[in-house]
Amino acid sequence: MWQESSKSLRLSRYLLIAAMIGWVLAVAAMWRLWSVDKVYVLIYAANFLPVFLIFQAMLKFLDNIRLGEIFCEDNVELLRKVSWYALFSGIFLLLASLYQPIFLVCAGVVGFYGLLMRVIKNMLSEANLIKEENDYTI
Repeated sequence: MWQESSKSLRLSRYLLIAAMIGWVLAVAAMWRLWSVDKVYVLIYAANFLPVFLIFQAMLKFLDNIRLGEIFCEDNVELLRKVSWYALFSGIFLLLASLYQPIFLVCAGVVGFYGLLMRVIKNMLSEANLIKEENDYTI
């Protein structure tokens, strides 16, 4: 369907920006629940920063791909950050599951995402080493 990579990258960027806007609006809407349930509001507020940092890192990652910088240390570093942000959020959600058990499922999903990003980061790091080695080969 999306044969041109520029169209796919543009779509990915639009979807990521829409997700960022949705996340900010959802957290802003949570403050109306302060009088009803403060714990839920605090859980959302505590997860706001790591999730927002994930969105920012992924936007930078997409920009690097658009510029043709795929196998570079910057992308490895971005994926490393994303994995740590996700794992931090997963740990916090694991603690939140003591309040509400459904957060255990959320912690599992976010933790798995963090592990997946870690594996992709390791793969990209190895590919970057191979690229550098091939660049120096005559």
